[in-house]
Amino acid sequence: MYQNIDLTDYMDLIDNEDANFILSAWLGGEKGESDEGIVTIHFRNSLLPDLGEKSTIGPVSLKSLSQQFMVFFRNTTGVVPANSRWMTVIITMTHSDNTNDPIIDNAHFEITCNI
Repeated sequence: MYQNIDLTDYMDLIDNEDANFILSAWLGGEKGESDEGIVTIHFRNSLLPDLGEKSTIGPVSLKSLSQQFMVFFRNTTGVVPANSRWMTVIITMTHSDNTNDPIIDNAHFEITCNI
């Protein structure tokens, strides 16, 4: 699943490279499964082509979980690339058998100002 987000309200900060971002989510699933959950963001210009800048969190290794179901907090930070006007958040959940068991909860994106 995906969502496009308009960043034009922040274009002055973005083009001056004064806009940072935080991407976070709780990721996990069922013990022993090789299912994966990943959150990726792509930055795009006003014409919607990908600027080649992306950030990803996940997956977590579910095979090594000590309990039946667990989630782990994952995050990444960075600078929003100049000329970004749109952002696409993509949530990818892959499964290895007939059930899709990854967990992605409370996915969060935030723009912060570094001035």
